[in-house]
Amino acid sequence: MVRTSLFLTLFLFSCFTALAQTARQAINQYTFARLYGYVRFFHPSDAGVVTDWDALAIYGAQAVDGAKNATELKTALEGIFHPIAPTLRIYETGKPALGPLEAPRDADRMKVVMWQHSGYGPGGGIYKSIRTNSYNFQPKAAGPAGGAMKAEFTGTLFPIDLAAGTFLHKDLGNGITIDMPMALWGDGKTTFPATDTIAARALSQQRAAGLPAPLTGENLYLRLANVCITWNIYQHFHPYFKEWTTNWDQDLQTAIADCYRDKTPADFERTLARLNARLHDGHTFVSGPQTFADRRFLPLQLAWADNSLVVTAVFTPDTKARRGDVITAINGMATQQYLKQRAALVSAGSANAMMRQTISSLCVSKPDSSLQLTFRSGRGQTWREKVPFSIPANEYYGKLPNTRPAAFDSLGNGIIYLDLSRLGWNEMKGKMDEIAAAKGVVVDLRGYPKDENGSQLIGHLITKKNKDKWMHTQRIARPDHENTGWDSFGWNLSPKKPHIAGKTVFLTDGSAISYAESVMGYIKDQHLATIIGEPTAGANGNVTDVSLPGGYRFRYTGMKVTQHNGAQHFTKGITPDILIAPTIKGIIDNKDELLEKAVDVIKNGQSTVKSGREAK
Repeated sequence: MVRTSLFLTLFLFSCFTALAQTARQAINQYTFARLYGYVRFFHPSDAGVVTDWDALAIYGAQAVDGAKNATELKTALEGIFHPIAPTLRIYETGKPALGPLEAPRDADRMKVVMWQHSGYGPGGGIYKSIRTNSYNFQPKAAGPAGGAMKAEFTGTLFPIDLAAGTFLHKDLGNGITIDMPMALWGDGKTTFPATDTIAARALSQQRAAGLPAPLTGENLYLRLANVCITWNIYQHFHPYFKEWTTNWDQDLQTAIADCYRDKTPADFERTLARLNARLHDGHTFVSGPQTFADRRFLPLQLAWADNSLVVTAVFTPDTKARRGDVITAINGMATQQYLKQRAALVSAGSANAMMRQTISSLCVSKPDSSLQLTFRSGRGQTWREKVPFSIPANEYYGKLPNTRPAAFDSLGNGIIYLDLSRLGWNEMKGKMDEIAAAKGVVVDLRGYPKDENGSQLIGHLITKKNKDKWMHTQRIARPDHENTGWDSFGWNLSPKKPHIAGKTVFLTDGSAISYAESVMGYIKDQHLATIIGEPTAGANGNVTDVSLPGGYRFRYTGMKVTQHNGAQHFTKGITPDILIAPTIKGIIDNKDELLEKAVDVIKNGQSTVKSGREAK
């Protein structure tokens, strides 16, 4: 990734001078953020594992903010990082680099110490991060900057391909270049060149204690630190980096500018959401200290149909709106334009999943707030209403109508209906003989499977053992996704009796995400059934959860999932064989158009009769 100091300086000057911060401050924060990720995740010193990296992100953002030029910035960066990584070399771009590290006297009897990551280890779950052939400090009680510690010795996660003393060379832009060792020598107790872990831990505690309290989203340096941490986790660990459609480097610059402009914790939560949304990861969800506090919902259920925002249910008599009415404007703005602006805060993959998530976010807000909505009825009447957010979350979800058949039901003509979001495997397996003998089976996967019923059902559809490898975790030993390797695996499913021999149809849409898409991947790639509906969410793989200072959190997809043939799944999802989207007429008539189409396909094959608008 090539960057030049002149380009970035001009860009930042033109974009940021009108904002609260100066172009110099933006440069300082950008440079610090990039260096932070390299040192935190790839410099293998002993001092690094006793450092409170969250506190350091806040301290560092404050320490570099006042640097007036590249020389002062270099000095500030050295003061931040040299106590942790004394072998890190920071110098002004264009000056000669220093020579190689001097190996310790007993180097031939030592092992290579370096960071290896299988996904983002601190995110939990199946992901791991270790320093090879050394020890990781783990807190016995309090966090890494305080409380008793225990040392856990490590081996390796995968074969080592770096020699001790290997440097990372990076031009950070803005006149700063670094050489940083990614691999050092270790004797099992100490990493060489040695660092003073006692002094490093004491300094980390001192820096943490010196931060302003309480740390909330009102604090500029907490905001900058959280952007720094978030950006780096994606920059080095997001498994879909090849599928990105954004300029992630520029997104960092934009988020830094937003941090200086934000005033409240809610402002910053939106900044963090915008940054995350740029990658279109449908698993991503950003929350802050007040995200779930006393939420209220509109007394309406809404959906997208016929290129319009349509009322599908009304939960209060205090409105003229009825099922099938169209919302043409929101707060005086044309609906499509309003939703487009709101979508900037929503992270989603496929287009229909993005619309679904955006509409969902529209329906929830703080108590005592409202939306000014302009409605148009089917007869062409128009009116405007101020609709309050008035329904508590538990009441709202309890009011949502269910227009589907029973979770297990007969549709007549020898056709069985199964809803995987409601019918658990323990109940389903007792009905397998009936299901297998049916003329046709409609499997509803509009939503998330209740349990392992999806993978169990596949066993009764396949006729031979499947060993496809379509899930992949990263092997990360270098930053910026350089030389990334993969560990690949699948479900290794075998056929089960009784075999479902009847015509099978699966229903799906953008509400099918993650495990639901794993099921749908088998159905699509193994040609096990006809799929009807809309594309799935395009977000699959075990999630990674990240806690940030100040009570902020985000999650993202930590594992790469592809189609069984290796094709891209991320942001695309599973495309149905027959694309159908709901229509306004179907909503008014209270019809399940996808289900009607499924019955038609089973009875008559691929019919030319449309039971809904076939999506383009």
